[in-house]
Amino acid sequence: QLQLQDLSGYENAVCTDGSPAKFYYRPAQTAESSNVWVVYLQGGGWCHSELSCMWRCGHPSNPKVANPMCSSFGLSRHRRAQGIFNPTDSTRLRNANQVY
Repeated sequence: QLQLQDLSGYENAVCTDGSPAKFYYRPAQTAESSNVWVVYLQGGGWCHSELSCMWRCGHPSNPKVANPMCSSFGLSRHRRAQGIFNPTDSTRLRNANQVY
């Protein structure tokens, strides 16, 4: 299980609506895997213009906080390990540091 990490200490790490940027993390489970990382960057989070961001995320004075591509509000404290984070054929990846 990955745990939510809050970047509120970094003033420029913010979502479109101004909420603090956050990510999920689980440290390596074994010393052997301590230098192995699995990092997943979810697609679809980029705006190509101010208008495209406002269409998807709303205006900062009236943001669409229900959209996880626009806001960190509403994210759960944990994320279940699945897919590449829980491979059945690779103990090394399963035990690696994991970032989502």
